[in-house]
Amino acid sequence: MIFQICAPPYRKDSVGVRVLYQLCDELNRRGIPATAGLDIADHPPKVAVYPEVVEGNPFDAQIVARWLLSNRPCTISENDLVFVWEPWCNPPGHEHPQLRLPMIDESIFYDAGRERSGTCIYARKYLMDGGKIRPEHEDLLNLATLPAGYWKVIALMLQKAEKLVSYERSQITTEANLCGCPVEFANPGVTENYSAEIEMRDYQESKDRAPQMVSDFIAACVERADAL
Repeated sequence: MIFQICAPPYRKDSVGVRVLYQLCDELNRRGIPATAGLDIADHPPKVAVYPEVVEGNPFDAQIVARWLLSNRPCTISENDLVFVWEPWCNPPGHEHPQLRLPMIDESIFYDAGRERSGTCIYARKYLMDGGKIRPEHEDLLNLATLPAGYWKVIALMLQKAEKLVSYERSQITTEANLCGCPVEFANPGVTENYSAEIEMRDYQESKDRAPQMVSDFIAACVERADAL
């Protein structure tokens, strides 16, 4: 069974792009043929994995697996297999199986016990979608604007900041918690029942379960293929 993962060119500064390529690597490590990118081979793949930003089935695959890496709305067909990065990525009223891979380097993101001062913000997709930064936050450092590869700089900022104000749910909220930096959301509707304790519990559980989640993903695709 050949997997084709629909992914833009690799970008280290985008978690969503990185995990698509990481899933491809994980499948290959397990001996399952998989490629990632925007181009396909001469014949349609058996299974196509699409992030939520891709509509339809451009690869014309026999089996469509949609991996919701955020809670942005997307069109889900009746026969699609659907997986979510975290439970909050589920569309309202739905509960799809989770597929999350460990992406955080805990040798960089940790609480160093530094003296704390100041506030940072994080807004990437929020701004791309036309959102506006609140006036009281306009002069604060937006960690989303740092160049790709500045992981150690971001970690240092989170180790020193008194608070991170995030305009969206992102992996950086987990990174902030690992660095001991409290998180506040600028948009109350972004999350419900959030706390650092819940965030870290979910992170540890998903990290422990990652190998089994990948196995369950593969099993679901094989079962669907056998049913065709």
